[in-house]
Amino acid sequence: MDEKVKQKAEVACFFKRYDEAEQIFRDIDRRDLALDLRMRLGDWPKVVSLIEQGAGSDAMLTKAYKNLGDYSAER
Repeated sequence: MDEKVKQKAEVACFFKRYDEAEQIFRDIDRRDLALDLRMRLGDWPKVVSLIEQGAGSDAMLTKAYKNLGDYSAER
């Protein structure tokens, strides 16, 4: 990663400060990276929220709802 801000966000991820990392990505207008982070974490409610804010596609939204349903069914 060549940009210092992206490096800072990845360091925050490493130390499990995911909200801080997401905010850094959103501040640099990279919602796609914030979405990718939340998808890797399996935080499906946040994924749905980010997609509804314009970060993803309809296919991603469908996948997120499916995973959210699977998560809820397991609980």
